[in-house]
Amino acid sequence: MVTDADRLEGRTLRRPAAGPDSKEVLPAGAKLDADATARLRSAGVPSVDIVPWASPEVHYLSADEEDLYSVAQANAALHEDGTFQEVRVPSRDRGEFAVTEATTSSTWTSRRSRSCPSRRP
Repeated sequence: MVTDADRLEGRTLRRPAAGPDSKEVLPAGAKLDADATARLRSAGVPSVDIVPWASPEVHYLSADEEDLYSVAQANAALHEDGTFQEVRVPSRDRGEFAVTEATTSSTWTSRRSRSCPSRRP
């Protein structure tokens, strides 16, 4: 079974990761590997903000669930690691068509894979 910690490996922090004492554990832009995720775990970091990416995982969503996400168009250009090539991508955000900044949206799903890199309802 894949855990959230396993999914973090290879991802990049979008914002600094801080522990419960507000001390920075890892800076923004840090690439997460096994050592970095172990540091996050040992520091008690409850959650991290990572650069959005499209995953090959498939999660089918009801219309109500899909309204909780920004849905990128299936033809959005991606880097090899699944992150968006363009800063702004055509999308549907909570039911409205928009051009959304890929680096600032906190919840993404991709029409191509219908996957959810992060979810904050």
